[in-house]
Amino acid sequence: MIALRYLLLAVCFTASLSLSACSAEPATRACNPVSFDGAPYTVCKLDATGSDIRLFLNDPECAPYGQFSRLSEQLESEAKTLAFAMNGGMYHGDQRAVGLYVEEGHQVAPLVRSAGPGNFGMLPIGVFWLDSSAAGIAETSAYDTRFPLT
Repeated sequence: MIALRYLLLAVCFTASLSLSACSAEPATRACNPVSFDGAPYTVCKLDATGSDIRLFLNDPECAPYGQFSRLSEQLESEAKTLAFAMNGGMYHGDQRAVGLYVEEGHQVAPLVRSAGPGNFGMLPIGVFWLDSSAAGIAETSAYDTRFPLT
């Protein structure tokens, strides 16, 4: 049970890293430092119904952003301000997403349902999800049941 708790914390932390939020006005400070078992983390809390929370992988020309500054510049060109951005950290060498990645309703990378090589293939695998009213993390089979992919 303790190992699963640590794994879920790691999944929660990793999943939360892929979040980005933007707004017309800078957000109030929604991020705070916390510590768990001596390890420092930053936890950001936003209202999923009142915040513009999105994932960003590629720019309008379909090239990976690769740098937060490139994303920020793109949003500024659209009269938006990046409130915060974090790296999901699970990418292939060419910056394609590893595991399920859906942006604006378009599936870019498939759901990983089975064990595989490396730490990403260790079961149980979790999925971070976001819809118009909430955000959450679910074990892969639970996610697959709740949000079946077509």
